[in-house]
Amino acid sequence: MILIEALASSRLSGDVLEIASGTGIWTEELLRSAASVTALDSSLEMHERSRSRLMGNPKVRYVVADIYDWVPDMSYDAVTFSFWLSHVPVSKLEDFVSNVSRCLKLGGRVFFADQRREALIHEVMDPPGGEIARRSLINGREFKIIKHFYSSEEIIRCFLQEGININISNTATLFYYASGEKYRAPEKSGPVISP
Repeated sequence: MILIEALASSRLSGDVLEIASGTGIWTEELLRSAASVTALDSSLEMHERSRSRLMGNPKVRYVVADIYDWVPDMSYDAVTFSFWLSHVPVSKLEDFVSNVSRCLKLGGRVFFADQRREALIHEVMDPPGGEIARRSLINGREFKIIKHFYSSEEIIRCFLQEGININISNTATLFYYASGEKYRAPEKSGPVISP
């Protein structure tokens, strides 16, 4: 899969923070190069599924917390999140990216991937700051979810403001991914985690 190859080529190593880690699909890939992975998710059930998948790998530390309220206890060599940015409300995008920057050491790497707008079937409704999309699962169940499809320019601007230079690439179908490096401290003031 091209996203797995992109993740591997992004050179995430050392202590890695995985935001919205879910069932551990991406965690498993991260363990190929990371010294440790802090898996952050708001769902204990997702962590339990991940522990089962990864057979209790001691290199993974599980944290149950809301990313918007979480205060990290360390800084990281890399931060990653997959299929999460489109769930971040417009009103919280800059704060989210600022938190990513605060968690990341200078010279640290970032990688993320998500769906492009074309990947989902959309409803007519357009709530403020997002779109209602219908997600169809393999088992036939369907859910309505709010998604936020940011432009590449919006994403790059937010990350640059926080001292992170990223490059965004599109796959041939449905997805995009970004990787980059923190090259300076953020422009805005705020608490920075010590290495």
